[in-house]
Amino acid sequence: MNDERPDFSKMTEREKMRYWVENWKRVGPELERIKRQELRALSDEEGTKRALRVMSARSRHACAAAKLRSSSGLVEQQRIFAKTRRAA
Repeated sequence: MNDERPDFSKMTEREKMRYWVENWKRVGPELERIKRQELRALSDEEGTKRALRVMSARSRHACAAAKLRSSSGLVEQQRIFAKTRRAA
């Protein structure tokens, strides 16, 4: 694959996807190598700070995305058990 960027306006969606995949096959390993090199260069303190920021952001996202429930589901579970006992 050459390093020139193709004219995307003349490409079909399939050709664009193929280009994207081939490009990532080519540059992905190099980006991964750079990322690992940068991570190895971090001090323990900076690595800890970054890890805590990532975990904190993921925790906030999980809490925001979670559905709020009015109960734990225990009452519903007991109702199902009682119904199953009656049917048996």
